[in-house]
Amino acid sequence: MKIYHYLLPAVIFILPLHLCAQETVDTVMMRRIREAEMKNSQVADIAHQLTDVCGPRLTNSPGFRKAVGWTVDELKSWGLKASPEAWGEFGKGWRTEKVHVALKQPYYEPMIA
Repeated sequence: MKIYHYLLPAVIFILPLHLCAQETVDTVMMRRIREAEMKNSQVADIAHQLTDVCGPRLTNSPGFRKAVGWTVDELKSWGLKASPEAWGEFGKGWRTEKVHVALKQPYYEPMIA
């Protein structure tokens, strides 16, 4: 009877571990995906274009419209069908023309931003 006191908890804890066996990983495919990412990735170029070139993309702003136009043109150059789609009315757009940044505490100090 004592053996069941030790055997039953062991089975209860070990059986789920056995049933949750690890999935086999296709290392050849993983290597091919990594090589394609390292050689062909355009993520950095796309991020640069959208953030640095198009600028802030606030809704209905000039930067937003510029980013939409660039994205549509880029997708078309990849052979995809793309067009800007209306998603509703927003109203007036806006953009930042001048920004002033200053440190207020513990003393006033203008900052370059």
